[in-house]
Amino acid sequence: MLSEEYDALDERVSEIERSLSTAMEALTDLMSAPADEEEPEPGPSANGMLVRGFDPQAIAHPGARRQAWERLYAFVEQLNATWGALRSMNGMADYYVRARWWENPLMVSHLAALEAAYAEAYVSEDLPTVGTSFMLRVLEDTPRVLGLVTGNPPAPWGQSATDKGAHWSRDVPSALGSGIDVEDEMRRRELFEAFLQATNGGENPVTAAFIASLLDAP
Repeated sequence: MLSEEYDALDERVSEIERSLSTAMEALTDLMSAPADEEEPEPGPSANGMLVRGFDPQAIAHPGARRQAWERLYAFVEQLNATWGALRSMNGMADYYVRARWWENPLMVSHLAALEAAYAEAYVSEDLPTVGTSFMLRVLEDTPRVLGLVTGNPPAPWGQSATDKGAHWSRDVPSALGSGIDVEDEMRRRELFEAFLQATNGGENPVTAAFIASLLDAP
């Protein structure tokens, strides 16, 4: 019996490690991937300012905007594989970000800001110990942001919660009342691609114009 519990725990740790590895690969690509070979990404503005490459709604350049969408999509998938994999004793997935989040501009902005915080916490050009306090801060911020995005209250995940039946699962949540559309979840990537196709690569002209005006500010 004890051996089975250890085996289950070992498998859970392995799943989390795989998820974190995927997240780290996505985050380390933030500054290294080229934007668009056909249309060079514009450099700094006249006053030396650049747009942060996290919220795709704020990016006018098509190639850079597409990359920002792809990184954000991968980041949300990583969140769902860790925080979103938490199930209450009733099977509820309170931290799971459902498909079509990309259609909600407030969700996009909050998730992009959280992604930026993860990048700041986990990726550094300095010594590995520089800025490590950000790692704890971003973990504390994650449930707060996910609570805003999902509309669900914070869910307990510690040992006392698992003692009462909380567990982890990467299957699509199916508990009654979870608000999950199983068909949408199975077609997440297809729906995401359709959104980009229908919106000129996820363009938000008003937001991009506002950010462009900031670049020209004195």
